[in-house]
Amino acid sequence: MNKKVHELLVRTITALGMAVIFLGSYFYSPYSFNAFLFLIISWVLWFEWPPLCPGKGIEKVLFTLVYPITPLLALVWIHHQYREINQFIPLYPFILAGAYDTVAYLVGTFFGTHKIWPSISPNKSWEGLLGGGIALTGVFYCIHPIMAWNVFILKAVLFTAAAFFGDLFESYLKRKKGIKDAANILPGHGGVLDRIDAVLGVTILFLFCW
Repeated sequence: MNKKVHELLVRTITALGMAVIFLGSYFYSPYSFNAFLFLIISWVLWFEWPPLCPGKGIEKVLFTLVYPITPLLALVWIHHQYREINQFIPLYPFILAGAYDTVAYLVGTFFGTHKIWPSISPNKSWEGLLGGGIALTGVFYCIHPIMAWNVFILKAVLFTAAAFFGDLFESYLKRKKGIKDAANILPGHGGVLDRIDAVLGVTILFLFCW
């Protein structure tokens, strides 16, 4: 079996399993999803973040408070703030980042030839960025169609940039520390932080311009 196809198959099976757990906890009850989020936060902070965190002493503590604690807690806040208004809104950061991530990976893997920043993330390509941006824009229109076109385009571009830089930032930290993945808990994806880095970028922007 072609290596790229095998990797895609492994990623797809893992993603489907994660989706079942994620959506199951979300729709079962608000409390089960809160427990799921705090489990994610605890896992990332205890196991995946320490090897990646730059700096020492107080600098390390302050950096951790800004990232990843702030965007992770923002996910909890968004859940409490919006679930009673519309139970789907707290899912939007995951949906937007997921659309970007999935299509950017597929396009970049099979069609990406023009690398964006090989020294930081050798697999990211302009083709993948464009494909991911188009996917995110389409999903954004589906979940938020009533909007002036110029505002819509601006927000779509900003959310695409947030997803891209969220992903790129973690890649930079890994490259700086000489680490390929934050962990090996998710076959084909690496660690939890590897899976949600784009989500964290989108979440921060979501707080200010949704």
